[in-house]
Amino acid sequence: MPELPLPDDLPRLYTIRTLLLTLLTTVNAAIEEAEDPRPRAAARIPRRWCINWRRAPAGHTRVGVLHAADCMLATGQPVDARTVQAERRRDGRRIEPCEVCDPQLP
Repeated sequence: MPELPLPDDLPRLYTIRTLLLTLLTTVNAAIEEAEDPRPRAAARIPRRWCINWRRAPAGHTRVGVLHAADCMLATGQPVDARTVQAERRRDGRRIEPCEVCDPQLP
């Protein structure tokens, strides 16, 4: 195999190594996909959620049920993670995950 002209300094050698490792990972993933073309199940992380608020008497903690936006029990407008986190921090509120879709709390 012919010898490649490589730089003498460490930063550029590390850069080349990173590039080659990235290429190797990409090629290995392509080989695995070619050998087994069945679709892979991706990790299901919702990007949008819905909060269904339960009724509560005045002065009691208001409970919301957090759903993934595509849950069959979700109603209302989808919200983002920032909104869910803000609601979780508000006094007098508690958010529980839905038992059907079991979303991860953001």
